[in-house]
Amino acid sequence: EETETCRLRFAVSDTGVGMTAAEVAVIFTQFERVGSQQRAGTGLGLAISRRLVQAMGGELLVESEPGVGSTFEFDIEVPVVQAAVKETAVSSQQIMGYTGARQKILVVDDDESNLGVLCNLLEPMGFEVATAKDGREAVAQAQLNHPHLVLMDLVMPNMDGLEATRTLRQLPDQQAVPIIAVSAKAFAADRKEATAAGCNAFLPKPIDARELFALLQTHLALEWTYAEVDAVTIPLSDAPLVIPPQEVLASLYDLAQRGNLRAIEKKAAELIQVDAQYEPFAHR
Repeated sequence: EETETCRLRFAVSDTGVGMTAAEVAVIFTQFERVGSQQRAGTGLGLAISRRLVQAMGGELLVESEPGVGSTFEFDIEVPVVQAAVKETAVSSQQIMGYTGARQKILVVDDDESNLGVLCNLLEPMGFEVATAKDGREAVAQAQLNHPHLVLMDLVMPNMDGLEATRTLRQLPDQQAVPIIAVSAKAFAADRKEATAAGCNAFLPKPIDARELFALLQTHLALEWTYAEVDAVTIPLSDAPLVIPPQEVLASLYDLAQRGNLRAIEKKAAELIQVDAQYEPFAHR
């Protein structure tokens, strides 16, 4: 049976210093480096990239203009497959919280935005959340707060997540605490290294809320409570869609970036109370 394929084009552009025609002619040569030698690497990256693309049946091309930037692109033929649906134990209903005693979670990440995303997912569910910005602080916080579970970033300054996990596993009161590694490095080798250090599971970045809740359910033996879903009919209106002031839009955008859906719903309801002309926008 003939496999269906499609042709994909990948292109990456920058606004850097660019290259001359003479530099473009040698840029894919092994150990060849152009531009500032202070910023130059080994000269192997592009040569290896071209060979990888050629192995997939494509050709890596570059267009560049000095002082403007460069564009690297290639086309390859790839098979069309049906995406498998990942099974999860978490219901598609909106989770409101969980039954039983309040659970403490320690979130460890040196990136403020990542901390914000996880805190905004966990706190509305009723979790008590403590945070740490590196491995050393994580070990101190764990000894101070005795969390029921730790979400551990792997790449951090001072002490990384792997070393912090190994340190926690040496403490008698932390040996049984579930530790979930959280990282954008999600190759098999990274997962194996996290497991060897003492992590119980792996959660790739960017965070998938359903996957996070499924892991929490498994490792904390949680029973979720769900919102009651009623059929709601939003009346259609011929009224124009009046856009609220810029500061309101900025606030909504910030809440959306942090994944705080409850706060967005509250802000939309408040808009209607402020001025009825915003009702079509609020419903939308």
